[in-house]
Amino acid sequence: IQSVIIKGNEEVKKIATKLQQSGFDVRPIVSPTVPVGTERLRICIHAFNTNEEIELLCSTINKLLTN
Repeated sequence: IQSVIIKGNEEVKKIATKLQQSGFDVRPIVSPTVPVGTERLRICIHAFNTNEEIELLCSTINKLLTN
């Protein structure tokens, strides 16, 4: 399990939704489950995931965070 910190419940939910619409199975973890300011995406990477899938996930996250 990997995580990406994205501050704010609404922001992490928005990014998770966009990633899910792109076919990625990620989950937003929001406060009060985690402390305010440490909200995050929960990402499960499995042995069957290809390098290309992981690279696509990373580049998609990067694009969403820089827009």
